[in-house]
Amino acid sequence: MAQQTNLTVMKADGTTAVTFTAIQPASGDRQPAIWRNESVGAAIAHRPRFTLSSRKAGNGDGRWLDYEFTYPSTVTGSDGRISVAYKHVHKGSVLVLDNQPVADIAEGVAQAINLLDHADVVAAIKSQFAPT
Repeated sequence: MAQQTNLTVMKADGTTAVTFTAIQPASGDRQPAIWRNESVGAAIAHRPRFTLSSRKAGNGDGRWLDYEFTYPSTVTGSDGRISVAYKHVHKGSVLVLDNQPVADIAEGVAQAINLLDHADVVAAIKSQFAPT
């Protein structure tokens, strides 16, 4: 079982790193581990957040991992108050079966994550449309 640590990822510019600080480890099934980018935002609600939780599959032969990433956009009102205007939300689930070979799990995870990071997929998500 993985231990929670801080997560460092690249920003959109491809050269600047940003750290998501380990805020809370998962305390059991369906309880999320929480990370937050503490380097931005005047309030906690203004900070990007990533969560990851796990749960037993319905038939008991594997586990689901559920993740959610939220990236808020803030605005400053005429009174000077900063508030969240919008949130980009990226979430999904992954089913890992107990009877699948470990090497196949590793390869499947690598290919799925790499596909999400592929330039064509990134461009499609940014444009809000699937490729035609």
